[in-house]
This record gives sequence, C-alpha cells and structure tokens, in this order.
Amino acid sequence: TLSSAGHLVLVKAVLSALPTYWMTIHKFPKWVISKIDSIRSSFLWNDNNVKKLVNWKTVCLNTNQGGLSIINLSNFNMALLSKWLWRAVTPGSFLWKDWILTLYYSNNSHLVLHSLPSVKPSPFWSGVLSCIPRIKNCFMSIWEMVNLVYSGMIFGMVRFLFL
Repeated sequence: TLSSAGHLVLVKAVLSALPTYWMTIHKFPKWVISKIDSIRSSFLWNDNNVKKLVNWKTVCLNTNQGGLSIINLSNFNMALLSKWLWRAVTPGSFLWKDWILTLYYSNNSHLVLHSLPSVKPSPFWSGVLSCIPRIKNCFMSIWEMVNLVYSGMIFGMVRFLFL
C-alpha cells in the first residue's frame, strides 16, 4: 500500500495531469471539475469511507498558505484557455488565428473581443472568450498596483482587451 505522501505525489503527477490536454481546448463545466476533484480527493484520502481531513479548497492552496499545492482545476482550465488569447494578440500570422479572424470577425482586420463574433462561436472559441472577464479583472488589479507603462506587448494586450 502507498503512504499518504505517495498518494499525494500520484494525485499531483497523474490525476491532475490527465485532463490537461482537454482543458487546453475545452472549458470544463463545473460538474466535470467537481467529479474529477471527487476522484482526486478520494484517492488522496486513501478510502471512500474515510472522512476527509481538510476542505478541498484548502488542499489546493500553496504549501506556504497551509495547503498541499494540488492544482485547482478551475483556475488551471482558465489559464490554459487564456493562453489562446495571449497567442491571438502576439505578433505573427498563424493559420488558426487567420481562420478565427475570417470566421468570427469578418468585418475587422484584428480581434475585437468585446464585440460579439459575427456568427455563433464554436465551443472552443466560446471557452476562450469566457476567460476575458477574468483577465480584465486581473489586468485592472495589476494596472492599479504596478501602474504599468504603455509599451510594447502590454499596451497591445490592454488595447486588445479594452478597445
């Protein structure tokens, strides 16, 4: 049998990593994340009949905050989908980016994500678009705390999100 530390390592290395590929292209519904968290929790605590020792939100905190540093799948899913937004605003021409522009933003030569696409977006693009409010809140916090300078990539990202 595995020790508690062995269970923790397997939860972090295997059970948290299995959905990663799908999370890069799909926004997982809350019930899916809840089911995966239930499986991870049951495995971590070694038995379905044992009372859980700590709240799952606490388990997902960093170790310096009293948690076990297990990935919060909801945040991880949003981060992976947000990476597509970053790729969309960085310079360069990519086939997928040109296809998104042509399909959803035929009236514009660049992505304008505060306006709705001209046709109903695919599940992939809907998931990516669902990240925008969270990114805007994060950017506004960073903007206020650090008082960012308008330059290069950061200005491009701010312009992309707010104009």
